[in-house]
Order: sequence, then C-alpha cells, then structure tokens
Amino acid sequence: MQKIRAITFSACIAVCAMAIADESSKVKAHIQQEMNKYVAAMKRGDVNGCASVIRANFAPDCKFIGMDGKVTTRDKWIASMNGEMKGLKFQTISLTCTSASVKGNTGMMAGKMHFVATFRDQKDKKKMHKLEVTATEEGTLTKKNGRWWVTTHREVSNTALVDGKAMKSMR
Repeated sequence: MQKIRAITFSACIAVCAMAIADESSKVKAHIQQEMNKYVAAMKRGDVNGCASVIRANFAPDCKFIGMDGKVTTRDKWIASMNGEMKGLKFQTISLTCTSASVKGNTGMMAGKMHFVATFRDQKDKKKMHKLEVTATEEGTLTKKNGRWWVTTHREVSNTALVDGKAMKSMR
C-alpha cells in the first residue's frame, strides 16, 4: 500500500510539473510572438504599433524600473520610447524571450534586445551616426481574467555605443 501511494504521489508530482512546464512554454511562446510584433513595428518606424503592443501586454499599472532604480509608468515609458525612436533607421534588431516560468497566477520572464540603427547628427544634418544597443530585461507576470500581463519590467543591463564609443544608458 505504501508503494502504491508513493507511486501515485510521484505520478501526481510529475503530471503537475509537466503542466507547469507546458504553461511556461506557452507563456514564453506568446511573449516571443508579441516581441516579434514589436520588432516588426520598430523596423517600420511605427511608434504607434510599438505602443499598441506594449498596451496589449503590459498592465496599465505596470512599473518600469531603469538601471538607476528610477520607476516610471507604462504611459511615460511609451512616451520616452516614442521620442527615442524618432529619427532612428534600424539596420538590424532582435528581441528574444530568453526564459519564462509560471506558477499559479504569477510568473517571471527574461529577455534580451540588440539593435543597430543610424541617425542624423543634430548639428551637421549630412553626417550620420551608428547606434548599437544591447540590453537585458526581467519582468514579473500576473494572470488576470485568463490573460498574462507584465506587471513589473526591470532593465538589468544596457550598453549603448555611438560610433563605437560608450554612452550612458538611454533610460
């Protein structure tokens, strides 16, 4: 009887672990799908398309935390992103969900971004500059009404190079 209980208990744990892993895989796939939409909008220079993807996936009360620890709202983050994107012509861009794990109605995600873009010099309009950015991020996920939302987004690292020279974080 003990062996049967142990086997049954082990089977239940295995099934639960597979269900959690399956849900995590689905969440990761969904996040990547949304990241791909965001990348497509960035390539088109479509700031409204980028904002639409953010609004569809980041909770209205989502907190965006920069590397300096400064916290901003979703709408202020969208506004700053819109300003930063103006004038950039993207050469390459990738945005990847590197991990996602969920348990119950909460979860965590991580991602990385890399892009190369060009922009005109503010003073000499004929001169172009190359901007290269590599960043990593983390997010807290919450499931509300059957849907996953990013409720906290934190910038973990950010390296920005202009013409090969380091500059301060963009945010």
